Amino acid sequence: MATPSLAPETSLQIKRTFAAPVPTIFDAWTKPERLKKWFLMPNPGQESTIHEVDLRVGGKIRAEVQNKEGKTHRLLAVFKEIVPQQKLVYTWKWEEGMPDGGESLVTILFRQMGESNFTEVTLTHERFPNAKVRDQHNMGWNACLDGLERVIGETTAKH
Repeated sequence: MATPSLAPETSLQIKRTFAAPVPTIFDAWTKPERLKKWFLMPNPGQESTIHEVDLRVGGKIRAEVQNKEGKTHRLLAVFKEIVPQQKLVYTWKWEEGMPDGGESLVTILFRQMGESNFTEVTLTHERFPNAKVRDQHNMGWNACLDGLERVIGETTAKH
């Protein structure tokens, strides 16, 4: 069966390669103490608050961040699929602080790059109501992934 193609108006896909093995990157997405160092950080030096990461199907991620104007953005995500070290799928809904974009869906794939200690991450975020909301999330995800890259770099530099 063919995989349906993403609707360009309401979906985005970002691929990044990180200089760390899959377990390190997967932990950065699933361990609250690691997630808070890069997740939902629109600006360097900002820290998000991770209230909950319940890593099971039906479990939730509850998080928030304040922007530089002091406005709080609260996120609720619910895990739909978890394949350790390979795949995370969760819904995504801003509960406060963002124009209501409804509930969207995030899929993250983790792939070891051959025999190296590099990991390719493919992030797909879909079901946006329109291109404007998609573009806002594209900017946000890229800023988050830049933060993840910094955190991974700091972690590997310490070892």
